[in-house]
Amino acid sequence: QQFVPPIYVGSDRRELPDIDDAGFLERVHNISRKMGVKVPPVRGLPSLGPASIHAYVGTLSNPVVVVGDGVRTRLEPSEADAIVAHELAHIANGSLWLTTAVLPISCLVATAISSVVPLWLALCIGAAFYVGFTPIIGRRFEFDSDLRAARAVGFRAMSSALVKIHAAHSFAETGWISLLVYAIATHPACEVRIAALCDAAPADDRPD
Repeated sequence: QQFVPPIYVGSDRRELPDIDDAGFLERVHNISRKMGVKVPPVRGLPSLGPASIHAYVGTLSNPVVVVGDGVRTRLEPSEADAIVAHELAHIANGSLWLTTAVLPISCLVATAISSVVPLWLALCIGAAFYVGFTPIIGRRFEFDSDLRAARAVGFRAMSSALVKIHAAHSFAETGWISLLVYAIATHPACEVRIAALCDAAPADDRPD
């Protein structure tokens, strides 16, 4: 039996349930094979309100893909595959390790300069380093993960999935609040991500 780190949700530390949908798991297996990664455990994330259509990949040594219940119930199968493929791409391109390293490196920077500047200033510089480099590194891997996923399941499917995920965000894609959020967010705005897909897509699979 494969030993995997437990992933919990809520203050009562309930372990996330394994997804037992055979058809969905078979598609995950096929996508993993296409992307050249070991098939990860897949766990479900129950929603308290409207079914969540987001997913993420967690842990470093033995990655686990966590899928919101809305991914399988609110999206088309090709769109659900695109969401999963994007998370698998984070395993394939090694971004889990590199993005996680930003925080300890930021702490190292703050510690190193604390010997020559006041502690409060060193902490501010360390925080600025973290806020500045997180989107710089993160966005590179988000674009790469979108592209890898599109190549595995289709550019139109990836584009359609992105539109629906961003539509479910708690803030709008326009306005000054959106501008501030995307200035420091690891994920680019939806239009930017789709534009990147259109630039790389073959003519017969170009998103509308």
